[in-house]
Amino acid sequence: MAVASTVSELPSPPELVTVLEESHCQFLRQVAGRPAESSLGPVRWFHSSLPSPLLNGCVWAGDAVGLDSLGGIATRLVEEPGPSSLWIPDRLVTGQTARDLISLGLERTPPWSGVALDLRSADQTHEPSGAFLVQESHDLESDRLFTRTWNLAGVDLPEAAEAVLSEHIESARAHRALRPLIAWSHAAPAAVCLLAGGPGYIAVHGLSTLPAVRRHGIASSLVLHALKLAHAEGARYAVAVVPPAGAEMLAKLGFLPYTGWERFEWRPENAV
Repeated sequence: MAVASTVSELPSPPELVTVLEESHCQFLRQVAGRPAESSLGPVRWFHSSLPSPLLNGCVWAGDAVGLDSLGGIATRLVEEPGPSSLWIPDRLVTGQTARDLISLGLERTPPWSGVALDLRSADQTHEPSGAFLVQESHDLESDRLFTRTWNLAGVDLPEAAEAVLSEHIESARAHRALRPLIAWSHAAPAAVCLLAGGPGYIAVHGLSTLPAVRRHGIASSLVLHALKLAHAEGARYAVAVVPPAGAEMLAKLGFLPYTGWERFEWRPENAV
């Protein structure tokens, strides 16, 4: 990746936090196939009827004001028939907040990181490996292949529900809201991610690698391919919201942390 400038193109940290949080909200809404709702304070609901906690639930999209309404939000969450997640910016989560949510039956999961990279001053020594072919999904058949790979890599949906998720991916792709990418290794799909854009930036979502082929550089190569696309299309910086393993990998590519998410998971079998 060529270096066009050594001057940072990143927005200020507060602006980056806003971009990261809004991008994450939009992504969850798009894969859920539902418009955002805000019926209980500054909350974005993205229930989709897909039985995966990563694809159902809500995001707290406000600040500390109104956090006392979290109890009501969590109560609504646990009344849903399927698994769900409550996402909260980590800067707002106190020990008491966590204890209150856990007492309602939600499980605190490992935190996710919101990271960003200045594309113009990115390390040009990082290049995608030629050993992996990366293709962008362009039709329903490839959307289904993307969904199948993404599910096996960690979404954990029943196979019967994959068709619904494929329809959501197809709709978002058709509206250019999301661009599904598939990395191939030895003529088989191995890793996936979804790209979304905003003013001057590209967002990398849903980065996942099949368990059998992890730690072979496939996810890194996929991200580097996405960054080259973004740089060629004029993006100034890239953002991503990822779990711990993804944050560790992206740090090696130069991404820096700017915010974080606490994810509290609800599963009906954990009812108290």
